[in-house]
Amino acid sequence: MNLKPRICGFLFLLSIFTFTGCVGEGGGNPSIPGLNGPKITINEDRVRIHMVFFGLPLDVGIRYPLPEMKDSFVELSPDFESSGTLMAIDLWMGDITDGNYEYLPSYGLPGNRPIPNVPGGRLPAYKFTIKNFQGMVIYFNDNQWGMFVPHPNEYPGVMPFPYFLNGKIIGTLAMVGPDQNRQNAGIFMLLNMDAQTKKIFKKRLKKYAY
Repeated sequence: MNLKPRICGFLFLLSIFTFTGCVGEGGGNPSIPGLNGPKITINEDRVRIHMVFFGLPLDVGIRYPLPEMKDSFVELSPDFESSGTLMAIDLWMGDITDGNYEYLPSYGLPGNRPIPNVPGGRLPAYKFTIKNFQGMVIYFNDNQWGMFVPHPNEYPGVMPFPYFLNGKIIGTLAMVGPDQNRQNAGIFMLLNMDAQTKKIFKKRLKKYAY
């Protein structure tokens, strides 16, 4: 699927959400060569996952609405500090709390590899392509949200690590090396969206409804 552009967890989350926005900065998160991030910002009724790709220049900002979601999108823009590309995946909390994605086909990681720490290694998902990023995947189920973003690397296999936000584990970040055909390298993130987290999201949706 080629997206058409438009030019432009847990109880501990209660403490996170008392701020206007909180960013995942380290706390044990691995450093990925050629990439700054991914980091998470929570602002009003939106969750924003953003990262900078070094050495990948972009001339103009582009926004792509995400399929199957009402008010979520992925946005690319020039990063002037690094002369690279800033990617931001902006999720409306309503798409997380009220979405029904079980009808989607199930996929593992690209290259027919299982998703780490997921029973059966597959989740409902859809694939799409945007400028400079061919073969992105968005994953869903009742209590998780994930993404695969292509990123060249030579990691051996799939290397998962806990992902921290404000010192707390909220999911998994994995370096995904090339498959047996030397393709489909990238990064994978899977965030926990349990019932308590969704309850908090719904409260924020009411608070910031326009």
